[in-house]
Amino acid sequence: MTDTPFNQAYQRCLQLLARREYSQLELRQKLTQQSVEAAVIDDCLARLQQENYQSDRRFADMLCHTRVNQRYGSQKIRYELKQKGIENSLINATLAEYQTMWLDNARQLISRKASGAEVKKIFTDFTLKHKITRFLVGKGYDYDTIHLAFESLQDDDK
Repeated sequence: MTDTPFNQAYQRCLQLLARREYSQLELRQKLTQQSVEAAVIDDCLARLQQENYQSDRRFADMLCHTRVNQRYGSQKIRYELKQKGIENSLINATLAEYQTMWLDNARQLISRKASGAEVKKIFTDFTLKHKITRFLVGKGYDYDTIHLAFESLQDDDK
């Protein structure tokens, strides 16, 4: 193999992808930082996708799985996937696979934040409930999910 710009870019991408998944946009940005021509980048990314070394679908699944395990909500994950250049249709499909986990994760976070005896206090102490709500919004949960999580914890408490 000769040391053409295409081969250099291709090898660089393979090195990056050997460590972790990257979105197409991330690889494009990394190659652009190295002053690789746009035509070479396009050819390189097309070949990587054709040979299944790079897949935005696989990247979205990996990122979503990781963030769900870190107890992030759908809004924050959606924003991060958009920042990485993933298409809306792929984002929606990926997040739909984890739809059942948002409520459980929110409940776990509420229980962790209001540990022990304070769990009962959530329903009477507006300040504590507001503090936990702000925390959950920061983690990327929407208000509907937060409300359902509080309701289900209150129902369990009765």
